[in-house]
Amino acid sequence: MEILQSVHLPTGIWLSNAVGRLFLGLLYLLFEEYPRLAAFFLARPAPPVLSIRGRGLGNIVRLSVLFLPLALISSFHFPTKDPVLGGRYVVSRCWINDVDISPGDCSDSVIERVYFDRGNHCAVLYHGGEKMRLGNFVYDPKSSLVRVSWYYPATANDTLTARAGVFPGGIGLDGRMGGRPIRMELARKP
Repeated sequence: MEILQSVHLPTGIWLSNAVGRLFLGLLYLLFEEYPRLAAFFLARPAPPVLSIRGRGLGNIVRLSVLFLPLALISSFHFPTKDPVLGGRYVVSRCWINDVDISPGDCSDSVIERVYFDRGNHCAVLYHGGEKMRLGNFVYDPKSSLVRVSWYYPATANDTLTARAGVFPGGIGLDGRMGGRPIRMELARKP
């Protein structure tokens, strides 16, 4: 689990998260201290220190406090979840080198779970959860081709290239992992 927590996120995600939290804090203060803020911002007798000429321009400056963070959040494009592959899967059947490998086998080289996550990340967990592969995937919906390039562990240089077939309740992958043929039936996990 420590490995998944050490994956660094792009700067845009951190920035968007910080702006969102600041905006939520501002909304909290706005609702919590509304009478005092209304008296301060909407008071007519005492002009503010910064004098803004024109009533309309003054209102625009006041409203920009609320809408500027919203504009910053909406300008960032979050990674989309792939509608076909995205999700968590449990391996119901697996064949490597045309040999049926039972998911209930106690061997640590049996693939147990597969995750296709936002940002085109893929995680494959083996039996016991101590062994895993992390990578980035590219999915071509026209040809139904999935290509996963592994970046963890560093020695994993065998790319997974497979065709994805969708069936009710899951997907099937049929292709090659490195030099070995591989077929998997993956049941979607809620």
